[in-house]
Amino acid sequence: MKKKTKKLKIFLWTIAILGLIRIALPSIVKVSLNNYLENFSPSIKAQVSDVDMAIIRGSYKLKGIKANVKKSDRPFLVVDAVTASLSWKDLLSGQITSNVLIQKADMIYTENLIPAVKEHLARVDVTKEVKEEAKKSLFKVPRLDVVNSSVSTDIFPSLTKEDGTILNSLNARITNLIPSEESQMSPFNLNGEILGTGDLKVEGELDLYADVPNWTVDTEILHFDMTSLNKFLKEKVPLTFTRGELDLYAEAKSQGGPIVGYLKPFVKSLDVMKEEEEFEGTGHWFIEIISALGNITMKSDEVMATKIPFTFDKKLKVDTGETISKAMTHGFTQEQSRGIENSIGLKQSQEEK
Repeated sequence: MKKKTKKLKIFLWTIAILGLIRIALPSIVKVSLNNYLENFSPSIKAQVSDVDMAIIRGSYKLKGIKANVKKSDRPFLVVDAVTASLSWKDLLSGQITSNVLIQKADMIYTENLIPAVKEHLARVDVTKEVKEEAKKSLFKVPRLDVVNSSVSTDIFPSLTKEDGTILNSLNARITNLIPSEESQMSPFNLNGEILGTGDLKVEGELDLYADVPNWTVDTEILHFDMTSLNKFLKEKVPLTFTRGELDLYAEAKSQGGPIVGYLKPFVKSLDVMKEEEEFEGTGHWFIEIISALGNITMKSDEVMATKIPFTFDKKLKVDTGETISKAMTHGFTQEQSRGIENSIGLKQSQEEK
């Protein structure tokens, strides 16, 4: 009888201790994680407001994540929650496998962000040996999803709305985030609404396993209302759009060198209001494109299209030997088919080699 009572007490104490550990563990993880995130970089810091852990179900959630640039103390990333689900089946076979879900992430681009990222990367020592160890890692992320998110900035107030939103209703997925020699490619896709008008769709592949990251990307922007650019254009060039709808198809790739690709814009029902002032100082490629559109006269419901092959190596170069504005103006006399051509890709370029 005494032995049974002793065993029962040991069992109850064990349950109690495990319960206390379960209650205390999220707070311990939160404090340790925030201490690390405060000091892991000379230019960037982050903070987590809450940690939830469902150990038996293999589910772990970080809530209220905020990342700031230290010098300005301005946030560049605010995330409602990040959930990681652990596969016990893979864990028992010696592999740590976790799908990750990021909910309501607001990515905020500011002038301080790029210098802060460069300062952070300059302090990170990524040697060849470290890369090789990462390639052999037992930790795998088969899928990372981003849902109900947005991208915003305060740099172009005349281009964005009052809240600075560039891209909203953003949903994205990347699979095979940590590649291996057996499975090197990481496909990704995203979709959203750009500048409150226009449906954006992006698909592509990354080869992060290579010594130099390689990537290819296809992009579609459909039903973009060109009059939404008017407030921004008034500050840059002497023209505005009274009407016009843009569909844009593009492909691009890079294999550690220049970016090569093409743009294929389809413009419908374009009507431009120009001032007598000349287009001076329009060297920037975006303004050159707008200026070229200002030289095109279209009838109602008329659709015109062109294809612009390009190379980007610190500067944008049109592969026709002309300036962007001339290439667009001349190209609008050519007939084009809608959609992505699938003429640019990593597999194709590797075969050509």
